[in-house]
Amino acid sequence: MRTAAHQRRKHLQLAATIVACTILCLATTASAQPPAASVQGYTEITTGPGIRSLNLYRWSQSADAAGLNSVKNNRLVPEVASANGQVVAGSFADKSGYNHSVFVWSKAGGFKDIAEFSFWYSLSNVSFVSDDGSLVVWKVSSNKSHPKPPQLLRWTKARGVKELGTPGDSFSIDGVSADGSEIVGCATDHCFRWIQQAGFQTLAGMDKILGLSADGKVIIGTKADPSKALHVVRWTEVGGAQDIGTLKADVKTADVVIAVAPKAVSADGTTIVGSLSTAKKGDKGTLIPNADRAFLWTQKSGIQDLGDLGGKGAVLQDVSADGTVLMGNFSDASGTNIHFVSSVPDLMAKSQVELKREQEQAKAQAAAQAQEHAKAAAAKAEEDAKNAAVEADQQARYDKMIKKGRPIQMYSLAGDFEDEGRPDLAANLYQALIDKFPDDPYAAKAVAKKDAARAAAAQQQQAQAPAGQQVAANAPSPQAIEACHQQCSSTLNSCTSDAQNQHDAAVAKGLVGMISRNAGMMGGGASDTQSADNAKSACQDAYNSCSAGCQ
Repeated sequence: MRTAAHQRRKHLQLAATIVACTILCLATTASAQPPAASVQGYTEITTGPGIRSLNLYRWSQSADAAGLNSVKNNRLVPEVASANGQVVAGSFADKSGYNHSVFVWSKAGGFKDIAEFSFWYSLSNVSFVSDDGSLVVWKVSSNKSHPKPPQLLRWTKARGVKELGTPGDSFSIDGVSADGSEIVGCATDHCFRWIQQAGFQTLAGMDKILGLSADGKVIIGTKADPSKALHVVRWTEVGGAQDIGTLKADVKTADVVIAVAPKAVSADGTTIVGSLSTAKKGDKGTLIPNADRAFLWTQKSGIQDLGDLGGKGAVLQDVSADGTVLMGNFSDASGTNIHFVSSVPDLMAKSQVELKREQEQAKAQAAAQAQEHAKAAAAKAEEDAKNAAVEADQQARYDKMIKKGRPIQMYSLAGDFEDEGRPDLAANLYQALIDKFPDDPYAAKAVAKKDAARAAAAQQQQAQAPAGQQVAANAPSPQAIEACHQQCSSTLNSCTSDAQNQHDAAVAKGLVGMISRNAGMMGGGASDTQSADNAKSACQDAYNSCSAGCQ
């Protein structure tokens, strides 16, 4: 098994020499570097997306950029740095890409190829290296074509690689004590603790582990309650799991928090960093997701919303042991992922500036929207006024024609109303023509026109109903409107017939008076005739009122 590795060593010797030379200054500088907690100001990182922790950041910042790129081009990928920044561990693959190895490098020990895996496994990640480089922890997962349970592994300088087993089909390594005697993480359905004396143990009381103290005595994690609120949990072997606070957030906008995602915790468990998922309220209660926002939680102040930090999808990924230095990333306007490291005060100051800008931008957008709405409302009001004027003119022409119009005039105006988009008035006018002048040729023409206009009016009424709604249940149907008009016509005919009989009787009375030279009868006949004519006019007024009520 080691033969192939031994053959590769000659090639790796040169790579090791290059690594040692290119990062010799790195280790020397790293050892002289003050702790991460001494970082001042806000700095954006340009070393690429592989920097996942403050320790690795410190290491990478001390390396020559060209040398680091050269290491990566030789398939060497630094994945984790020791707490003191003097040791780096990672992985590399051979030219075939099928076989993977784990390496560790330090100034004192140089480059070491500490483990090799065949194509049965694909290396998942190297998670921990001790300050002296004598202990490395990682996990491996099988490839899809040869499925095997993932394995937790630990290498020590004294005993080499040892498989520790597996806590589940899928798991993460979330913390390792300084001496490597304790490892914590979470599998699909539980969190676990591995200790050298007893192996794997299930950790009750938490759903996610954020960190483990250097001495292995304190574990910090979170647990969701039935309302899905996240509680910060502090676990000790003596006291078990204790709730020390809640990750409950109210963002500094009108948006809704839909999820809290903690990423890392300080060594004493007093500071937690991560991201907030928020959403805007849309129509009908829908939620429209936003880009994530960074947050900082302290046991004293609770969650502090840091906003988008001037970009999109902001998240804090790591925090120093004493909680004073933060590391995170966001996407800029071009979509480039920007990594940064900052002291807490400087990041808070940047956050305040960006939050103020965000709020001012939101106000400007709201003002612009209000202005657009005002313009739209004014345009609609103007349009409504014009439509109202047109409708008033149409109604006046209709009323005049009903009272004094002749058949040809009524027929012609009804056609005009159809062209003007008022089939309702056209239908009523056709009906009035039929009722008032049933024997006129234009009345016969109006019969077919009336039905078509009535159908068009019904369609128009349906189309003007609010989107997604039908015409109100109490609105009259076309059939009901037609029946109403027929009733009005029947009443008009009866009324007009009575008035006509009264008129004929009055005329006859006047004629008898003329023949008999009876002045009294002549005067009475004239008076009765006027009364009959007034009755006819009243019949027409009653019909107009009845017809209008049919709509």
